[in-house]
Amino acid sequence: MSGVGLGLENAGASEFRKCTQEEAINAETEASASSLPSWNAVYLSFKRYAHCDDAAIADGYSEAISTLLAYQWKSYLDLVEFASADTAFESFVIRHIDQTTSADERNRVTTNVSSRCPLRGEKMCAHILERIQEIDRQKEQQNSRTE
Repeated sequence: MSGVGLGLENAGASEFRKCTQEEAINAETEASASSLPSWNAVYLSFKRYAHCDDAAIADGYSEAISTLLAYQWKSYLDLVEFASADTAFESFVIRHIDQTTSADERNRVTTNVSSRCPLRGEKMCAHILERIQEIDRQKEQQNSRTE
């Protein structure tokens, strides 16, 4: 993973904080596209549960982030605002564009970042596009190994 110099490992204090069982249950319940319908909701959940970002919880965050990028593009500048104020959140978002993101969603996001990116969000669009291209390359490599 190239990570565009974003430090895609879990950043900040969250990597040293233990996720309690109660937090894990709450995070798993919260981390889904239906429970995180906006960038504000994703950001608040990130602030509460970034230290629990693993397994099913991570999959839920990936689903929510991919859905927002693919189908809620009108809210993209909200993401840009949160990410520019909190680089750990930017890393979190980029990290959650992953192998679980469907080809259809990757295509929709690629269209959004390539042709609908506002000037204020160009840097983030470039990071998102690079990440999608990286996932596409990984998928191609996986497919070529199975043929």
